[in-house]
Amino acid sequence: MKKPIYVYYQLDNFYQNHRRHHSISSSWKSQGLALIQVECYLMLHSMVIHLSRNLNVVLWK
Repeated sequence: MKKPIYVYYQLDNFYQNHRRHHSISSSWKSQGLALIQVECYLMLHSMVIHLSRNLNVVLWK
């Protein structure tokens, strides 16, 4: 495959009000980091975890 590679995906059962989201974002807010940075990081982190789990299931079947 040649670069760049684009991936289209859909997230199911993804909720922003997850327990980890609240604990991390509240600690980061107290340190003075911008809310948009926290939200983007948490969303990206959750998407990577979700995609890697699903890709492993698909690739290793």
